[in-house]
Amino acid sequence: MRVPRKYTIERFIPFHKIWRCHNKEFLLQSHTEKHAYLKCLRDDYMKKCSEDDFVIYAYNIMANHAHEVDEVRGTLRSYSEHMRRAHGLFGLRFNKRHKRIGKVAHDRPK
Repeated sequence: MRVPRKYTIERFIPFHKIWRCHNKEFLLQSHTEKHAYLKCLRDDYMKKCSEDDFVIYAYNIMANHAHEVDEVRGTLRSYSEHMRRAHGLFGLRFNKRHKRIGKVAHDRPK
């Protein structure tokens, strides 16, 4: 059973987030795809969020998953909505670029 974020993430305490590609596929292998992923995260953060909501301290993008160290400062909802928007946008753009359909991410970020 999936544990709700409100029980695993506390405000003002940095945590490690992992976002995995569906079926452990190597969808983030090229620099272009890694840059596209970061652009989706950055664009959403710059347009809809602020440091009062949360902070991304560090990230590392591997070929089939990405790591982040984040800290929620505002509501957990703002962080969850950011992830939903940014990862959803990346998935839509990825599928369009590669003329494919289906999942890009495996489940939700952990």
